[in-house]
Amino acid sequence: MHLDCLRTGKGQAKAKGEDTVRFMRGILLTGCLVAVFAGGAMHVSAQTPAATPSAAAQPQQSAQQDVYHLPPEKLAKAITLNRTRSILHFVDAFYGLAVLWLLLATGAAAKLETWAKSVVQKRWLQGLLFFATLIVILTVVEIPLDMYSHHLGVQYGISVQSWASWFGDQGKSLALAVILGSLVMLLFH
Repeated sequence: MHLDCLRTGKGQAKAKGEDTVRFMRGILLTGCLVAVFAGGAMHVSAQTPAATPSAAAQPQQSAQQDVYHLPPEKLAKAITLNRTRSILHFVDAFYGLAVLWLLLATGAAAKLETWAKSVVQKRWLQGLLFFATLIVILTVVEIPLDMYSHHLGVQYGISVQSWASWFGDQGKSLALAVILGSLVMLLFH
């Protein structure tokens, strides 16, 4: 049952403000979801080969052409790198989940919330500070795995980026994650 008829003066203004904030959150969340799905659709359409008039002739020509194969030493190197990166991907995912679980199990997340409340009085700023600090903690904790991944890229000749440049890129990435990630997480706060 709606009790809008019982609100008067400040109560109506406050309720109207809350409705506006709720509406804006919904619009932003919808916009984010549309952007994610549009990006996924563009990725799928980019992978779909375009039909060409000579598509029927290509199978006959490809049967006559030689297929390229990697030399055995490069193939072994590529297989090893692929396996290592696949393992690293899953280790990174489980490591991230373990860190989040530890933050909850040890009460560190609650202490972080208490700290944010003691620093700032406004609730939305508390959420912004909490999420920004959480992003920094998670990024710093995952640096060893990221460093190993970069080391693999350099070792296998895929990357020529220096460590100083790599750390600079990591810093830029962290800054963007703190700014944009905190604002997006604030939508759910």
